[in-house]
Amino acid sequence: MEALLSNEREAQILAARELGKLATKLRQKLPEKGIISRLVMMLRTQDYEATEAALCSTLSSFSQNKIRIANSGAIPVLLEIIQCQKESLIDLAAAALLVLPSCSANKLAIAASGAIPILFGKQSEMIEKARALLEKMVSLSEIALKEVAETASLVIHFLVEAIEEGTPLCKEHAAAMLLVMCQSCRDRCKSRDWQKILGLQKDRGKKKKNVGFHPLQQFLFR
Repeated sequence: MEALLSNEREAQILAARELGKLATKLRQKLPEKGIISRLVMMLRTQDYEATEAALCSTLSSFSQNKIRIANSGAIPVLLEIIQCQKESLIDLAAAALLVLPSCSANKLAIAASGAIPILFGKQSEMIEKARALLEKMVSLSEIALKEVAETASLVIHFLVEAIEEGTPLCKEHAAAMLLVMCQSCRDRCKSRDWQKILGLQKDRGKKKKNVGFHPLQQFLFR
């Protein structure tokens, strides 16, 4: 893995690709020795080939080091890649993001990372899975819910927009997250800022039904 740690672009890309081809048992026997931080560094570049190679080898190559991967700054970098225009990179980054939350610490890091506006602003099968995972984390973890709720005023617009404009599954995930956030703090969901956005949705709900939104309307506007 010396090539991966070198400063030669082509050697790094080739080494990352070869790393991804190794059998799982062989990958697990490799000493970390800066490999994870180098992969994350490759993810930060604007070089398509380097980013793709790092994602393919990705971080899943060292699944036993998920906390170290997150601590190396991978989560915000993966979210940045998801915002790019390359569909192949978007799906690879979303797939890598799905690997990390099996560790509780990483669930909190993802919940606090600002993932909601990003994941609810994209559409793909892999992104759909990432949204489902995010909803599950927020629904099952009080700490993760608290992390997301801290930025509630910044994300409710994106969730409401997803309910109005998203795919049926996207609508369900967004509505479920809004409902859980409201249930965690009634005072917050009754605030003027929330009512300004969600009050409009109440009126629209009379004209059209959105998948998964009816339980949320019952809770918010009763």
